Amino acid sequence: MDIKKLMALILCVGLLAPMSLNAEDEKDDDGARAVKTMEQAWKAAMDHFGDEQDNARKVVDFYKANFAEKIKFLEKELKDDPAEAVSELIGDLSECNEMLGMKDDNPEEFRKRLEYMKLEVKTDLLGEKIQDLKEKDAGKNKDEIEKTEKELKGELNRLFDTKLQNEKEELKNLENDLEKLRQHIKQREEKRDKIIDKKFKDLTGVEENLEF
Repeated sequence: MDIKKLMALILCVGLLAPMSLNAEDEKDDDGARAVKTMEQAWKAAMDHFGDEQDNARKVVDFYKANFAEKIKFLEKELKDDPAEAVSELIGDLSECNEMLGMKDDNPEEFRKRLEYMKLEVKTDLLGEKIQDLKEKDAGKNKDEIEKTEKELKGELNRLFDTKLQNEKEELKNLENDLEKLRQHIKQREEKRDKIIDKKFKDLTGVEENLEF
């Protein structure tokens, strides 16, 4: 193959690759837009787990047990924007899957993540409720709007405090790890000559006769 044909082939492949990716994305979007029922939404979301369908079912059961209000919201959203509803569901299930992965090894972190996600979902739903009330009739729904806004502010305070506390604990853990690293470096500095001598003997095959 001459150089011109080779260059043309490379250029063609370079152009077709992003086109292929875009086509795949459009295919996914079209599939999501075709979703009309929650049952179809569950299936579309579970398909993202690939061959791990047993795990997908566990994650879905966990999500249903903890986020019933969010599911009701998604059922409504399916009517207006099915692609967005499916996208949200996929994101939520992905986060739940990550949480469940740490449940046995790190139950405290699992508890914190679940608490934070519940608060986050609740504030999102309260915000959606306020917007819906305003769109329907802001004047007529004034009292309900004010009540919901007050509740939202309270939950946002809880959400912020929870996140801040988690960040403080994360910082404390990092500081502990940093202190351990400092001690490790200090010990290596103090034993520098011994460490180098041992490495030298290992590399040169020199072994001390330390038998009893």
